[in-house]
Amino acid sequence: MGASRGFRWFDFGRSRRDSGPYHFKRNQGFEPEPLHYSYYLVKRKARPRVNPSNPVFDVPRKIWQRLPLPVHEWLGGRISRYLP
Repeated sequence: MGASRGFRWFDFGRSRRDSGPYHFKRNQGFEPEPLHYSYYLVKRKARPRVNPSNPVFDVPRKIWQRLPLPVHEWLGGRISRYLP
């Protein structure tokens, strides 16, 4: 449908290198294109490591995995906007 409207590019979204979505997209024939970011550090010397592989998130991840499903459903939507 997009091609019939004249679009030539489609963004399949970002994926971290060596993640499941990254490998899926590579197997579909897509070539990765690096994205460049700029950071403005106000009171820090280095940019924060905000990614799921950071060990700081291990304890919250383990707590989240043990919560019952109704808590996930109620709380998930409320906090998802604040997560990286």
